[in-house]
Amino acid sequence: MNLLTIVKNTDIVKKIRSVTVTAFSIKDVRNAPEAAPYGIDSNPVAGMQALYIKTSNDSQPVICGYINTQQLAATGENRIYATDAGGNEVGKVWLHTDGTVELAGVSDSVNANHAAQFEGLQTAFNQLTTDYGNFVTAFNAHVHGGSGTPPTPVPGVIPVTDTTADISPAKATKILIP
Repeated sequence: MNLLTIVKNTDIVKKIRSVTVTAFSIKDVRNAPEAAPYGIDSNPVAGMQALYIKTSNDSQPVICGYINTQQLAATGENRIYATDAGGNEVGKVWLHTDGTVELAGVSDSVNANHAAQFEGLQTAFNQLTTDYGNFVTAFNAHVHGGSGTPPTPVPGVIPVTDTTADISPAKATKILIP
């Protein structure tokens, strides 16, 4: 018999997630290992509805899935999200059909932090640094008109140094964007 149950809690026993659920009443408590897609490790919060099914061996039931009440992905999209213990979303990876990847809940384009192509940004930054260095050289070499006959030029009195700015710490080595 297949049952729609309510998750009470979970535990990991011998590297397998064991899910404790209530079925027909609060006193009808059952426990079963969770079946999940390979490579996916997620832990449901208490109160989620879980599908408890019996296998061909009655002594080996499994939890084969959960009723997701937070679905937002459109056709063709994929969204992976995490919640706090109360079920409130706290982070996500959302693959949109327009090719964008939304990370960690940043969706408001006005307040968003956008990923950047580091190499392109570094090229532009290096050009800006070179231009600034040329300006510093020209500024430090300029002279003012002087006094006396003939006037003696007076060098600028505000020495300016090259920048030591460096953007290399901004490089995200674990996130690659083609």
